[in-house]
Amino acid sequence: MTGTKHIFTPCVPGALPGGLRRTEFYDGMVLSERDMKREQSYWQMKRRLTNRALGSGVVWGLSVHWDANARAFTLCPGYGLSCCGDDLVVECPATVSERELVDICSEEFRAILKAGTGPCEDPCERPDGPIEACLMLEYVECPEDSRRVFEDPCATLPGGCRHGAMRETVRLRLVPPPCPSEPGAIERFCARIGKLRQMLAAAGQAAPAEAEFAGWGPPSVMMEVRLRDAGGNALENRRERVASIAERSTDITFQNAAARSIDITLTPPLGYGFFKVRDEAGVETRIETLMELTLSESDLAQNGRMDRRLTVDLAPLAGGASYTLDYHIAATGGTAIAVSARVEAVRGPVRVADCGTLMRDWAFGLDPACATRTLLLAAVWGWFRGLTGTAPCNDPPDEPDRTRAAIPALVSWLAWRILWRIDVTDPKAAQAERCLRQLFEEWCRAFSYRGPRCCDDHHGIHLGRVTLSRKGRILCFDEWSCRRHVLTGPLLTHWTGLFGIAPLDVMATRLAGWICCVARTPDSPLDPVQMKAIQAALWTGNELRIGGGEVLSLKSLLAPGGVMDRFQPPDAAPAPPAPAPAFSAQITRHLEARLDATRIMARAPAIDMMREIRTRLPLAELKPLGDAALFDATLAALGRAQVATVDDLLGRDPEALAERVRAEFIEDESPEDAAAADKAVGLVYTVALRTLEAVGDAVTAVAGERADDEPFTRADLREAATTSAVRRALNEHLRGRGVSTAAIREIAGRVADRR
Repeated sequence: MTGTKHIFTPCVPGALPGGLRRTEFYDGMVLSERDMKREQSYWQMKRRLTNRALGSGVVWGLSVHWDANARAFTLCPGYGLSCCGDDLVVECPATVSERELVDICSEEFRAILKAGTGPCEDPCERPDGPIEACLMLEYVECPEDSRRVFEDPCATLPGGCRHGAMRETVRLRLVPPPCPSEPGAIERFCARIGKLRQMLAAAGQAAPAEAEFAGWGPPSVMMEVRLRDAGGNALENRRERVASIAERSTDITFQNAAARSIDITLTPPLGYGFFKVRDEAGVETRIETLMELTLSESDLAQNGRMDRRLTVDLAPLAGGASYTLDYHIAATGGTAIAVSARVEAVRGPVRVADCGTLMRDWAFGLDPACATRTLLLAAVWGWFRGLTGTAPCNDPPDEPDRTRAAIPALVSWLAWRILWRIDVTDPKAAQAERCLRQLFEEWCRAFSYRGPRCCDDHHGIHLGRVTLSRKGRILCFDEWSCRRHVLTGPLLTHWTGLFGIAPLDVMATRLAGWICCVARTPDSPLDPVQMKAIQAALWTGNELRIGGGEVLSLKSLLAPGGVMDRFQPPDAAPAPPAPAPAFSAQITRHLEARLDATRIMARAPAIDMMREIRTRLPLAELKPLGDAALFDATLAALGRAQVATVDDLLGRDPEALAERVRAEFIEDESPEDAAAADKAVGLVYTVALRTLEAVGDAVTAVAGERADDEPFTRADLREAATTSAVRRALNEHLRGRGVSTAAIREIAGRVADRR
C-alpha cells in the first residue's frame, strides 16, 4: 500500500484574519454535526450578505389591510428582506387579530408605552392618550420534526429528543416607532449656521435666524385706495403693501378736496386667498371675497370718516398653513384724506392635516428650505472654490493666481448674502466659511458607504404605523407610513408604469431600433435644383416657414456673436452675417427716401451700413435728448422689456413699448405721468432714427464728393475718408467718446465684403 504525502499550508502569505469558513470535504472524512452546521452557516451568511447589499424592505406584495369591524389585520403574500439579510416569505394570506398582537400585560406593550411617553410626561395623567407603534414583519425560526437521540451506541433506550428540522417563517408584532436617524451633514450644517445667525442677530449685524420661506409668517397684502368725486368719477388712486405683522400700520395721504367717496381694496398675494372674512357684526363671506375684499365709504365730505374692523383668514390656494389677521381700516375726509390700515393681531399658523401635508417633506428628510439653500450654496461655492485647487497627483503652482482666487471669494460672498443673508466679510461671520468647508469634509468622509445598519433590536421590516390607545385598542392604521421597499428593476418598472411610462429596457430597445434603422438607411442623391427650390419655399431671409402661416425667426442663432458663434472653433473663419430683417414699412420708406439723391452704386452700401450699425448699437450709448434723467429711466425700462439695441427698438411697435414703459414707471413709483412716458419713448425713437440718418448722410456726402468718372463702390467703405466721416456723424449722437475707429473699420469691412 502506497502512502500519499500531504503538504499543509496554514494560510496564504499576506492573508487577513477573519472571513467565512466552509467545510472542506474529502474521501474517508468522518462527518460530525459541527461540520454540517458549518456548511449550512457558510451558505446562509453568503445569502444574507447578498440580501443586505440589496437593502431592507418590501420586495413585492406584503400589503396589509385593517378590518375595524373584525378587529384583525389581513397580511397578503409577498417577499421582503430584513436589515440582517433574512428572507421574509409569506406564502398564503394570513389573518392576525388585535388580541393576538396586543397584550397589555406583556413587556413588549410596556416598551411601546414607554417609547410613546415623553421624558416629562406621566402616563397616568393621560390614560386614554394615543400612542404610536409600528406593525413589523419579523423573521423567526420554528424547530420541527422531533426525533429520538441515541447518543450512546450501546444504549438500548434513547437519551432524549431533538428537532430534526428548522422552519424559517415570519410573524407580525407591534414595536415602538423606529429610532430617529442621526443628523446628517446638512442637518449639522444648518444647526451651526442657525447658531451663527442668532449670534449675529443679537449683535445687530444680521436678520434674526427665523424659519425661512414658508416659515416666515403670513405674506403682505396689497391695499389699493381709489378716490371719486360726487359724480362717481375716478380722481386718483394709490397702492401700498400692508405687512402682515401685528401692531404694524400702513398709511396713505391724499391732497384732494374734491373727493367725496373712497374705495379701499385688499388683494391677497400671489397663490393666496381670503378664505373667510368676518366683519364687526359677525357676518361672514367666503367665495365673494376670496380674491378681493373691497370697502367703500360714500360720505367723505368735511370731517367724514370710515372706521371698519374685520377678521380675515389668509391661506394658500394650493394648501398649507393659514393665518387669521385682524384689520382696522380707517379713513378721514377733508382737504387732506388720510387712510390707515392697521394689523391688530396675527394668529397662526394653523396647519390642516390634509393629504398635502404628506408631500411636504417628500424629497427631503429634513427642512426642505434649509436643504435647498445649502445645496445651492454648496454647488456654487464648491465649483468656484475648486477652480483654485489642484487635482490629485499633480503639483500645485509655485504661486497662487490671485485673480482666480478673487473670483471664488466674490461669488462666495454674493451666495452667502443671497441665500443666508450673512456677510462673510464681517469678522464675526468668518466661521461661516469654516462651516461650509466642514460640510465638504464630512461629505468626503461619508461617501465611503459603511454598509446597512439595524437601528434597534427589532430585526424585521415595517409594514405600517398603528395608533393605539393606552388600553391596547387599535384606533387607526396607516399602511404607507414607515414602509420601506427594496428598489429592484421590476418594482421601478411597476411604479413608472402606473404613470404611463414605458419600462427602461423597453425605451432602450426602442432607441436601439431607431439607431439601427438610421444606420441602415441608404444614401439618396440630392438634385441641386430641387434643393434650391425647397430652400426658396421654406427659407426667407433668416426666417423658416413652419406651416400654418407661422415662421420661426433664427436671428438670435445666426446673428454675429449669437448663440451659434459660441460653437465655432477658435480658428474658424467668421461666418457671413445673416441678412437683417426688414424695417417696418414706414421706417423703410423714410430712410430710403433720404438716399434717393445718392449715387447709384453708393445707395446699397449706405443702407447696409445703417443696418449693420443698427444691429450692433446699444440703446444705452445714445446721447440723451431733453431731460437726461427721464431719458435714462426710459432706457432702463426698455432694457427690462428686452429692448437693448436700436435693432430691437425699431422692430417693436412704439405704442406697445410706451405702454410697457408706463407700467414700469408705475411699478417704480416714478412721478412721471402717462404723457411723460409717451414723450420719453418718442425721444428715444427720434435719437435712434437721427443716428441712422447721420450714418446714411455721411456715406452719401463722401460719395457726392467723387468725380463723375470715379464712382463710389462698396469697396470704398474701407477707405479712411469714409470711416472717418461715418465715425464723426455717428458719435455726434452717442455718449462719451462714442464708437472707436477700429470698430467702425470692422463694421465697414463686413459691409464691404457683403455681396
